[in-house]
Amino acid sequence: MFFASPPPTFPPRNRYLTKLASHRILIIGGTTSVGFSVAEAALEHGASVVISSFRPSELDQAIARLRVTYPDQAYRLRGITCDVSSPYSTSLERELRALLEFACAPGSGENEGGGAGIDHVVYISEDLFRPVPYATRNSVEDALRARFLAPRILAQLLPAFMPASTMSSYTLTSSQVVHLPPLEDPFMTELSSMLETLTRGLAIDLRPRRVNCVQLGAVRMELLDRFFDELEVPTESRSDIAEQFAQATLAGSLGTSEEVAEAFLYFMKDRFCTGSLLRTDGGASLVSRHNVM
Repeated sequence: MFFASPPPTFPPRNRYLTKLASHRILIIGGTTSVGFSVAEAALEHGASVVISSFRPSELDQAIARLRVTYPDQAYRLRGITCDVSSPYSTSLERELRALLEFACAPGSGENEGGGAGIDHVVYISEDLFRPVPYATRNSVEDALRARFLAPRILAQLLPAFMPASTMSSYTLTSSQVVHLPPLEDPFMTELSSMLETLTRGLAIDLRPRRVNCVQLGAVRMELLDRFFDELEVPTESRSDIAEQFAQATLAGSLGTSEEVAEAFLYFMKDRFCTGSLLRTDGGASLVSRHNVM
């Protein structure tokens, strides 16, 4: 049985900045964009971090970048590959169980005395979501598996690896399209709605552990560049598309991974918040599509 990490003792003036100190955080999809920024922020907050990816090369690059940026925290950083693309749920369960076992094992320089539970899990899908005009049956099945089935199976496994405490949290990631459905792309809206209801259901089932969901708006991400590369979209067209998204927000700009990473930190820190959705979209849900397109 795992127990929550004891809260560190600090002078009163540091009690907010040190809420995650000594906590163990697993970030699935922590090698690029938002996931990478969450890993950076967790290290800056004094946490021990495990990042995972199904791409070994990206995992190695992310670990190297983080160790260069945070050399003094390198001993608190580990990484492991985890492939959630398996079409067989039994294989997926084995993959996720191995991931959790790795995250619980003490790393180099950490306290070796006994096993430690995972205090926080952040799930950010790395799959390349294709809009309906470019979707195939396989891409739809991949998206459903990576964005819904995998986090659902992971939730079933968590009680054996995460302390039963309000200090523990599981944060999912979805999209703000559930509030502003895109034209000609109902599947993305449906998938986001499923994650919204899954969040609330898991908050009840996993209590007192906390479960929340960050709903992202238009954020600059490597995944979008990868999608553009596949379609061979010219550079000037990419800029036009980005500008369209930016003008469809009250902020007048796209979000950055460093900015939206704060939403994940909040869910990890606030022990009174569970079953909640936090939308970070630059106010896009308040802008009428007809006024900007």
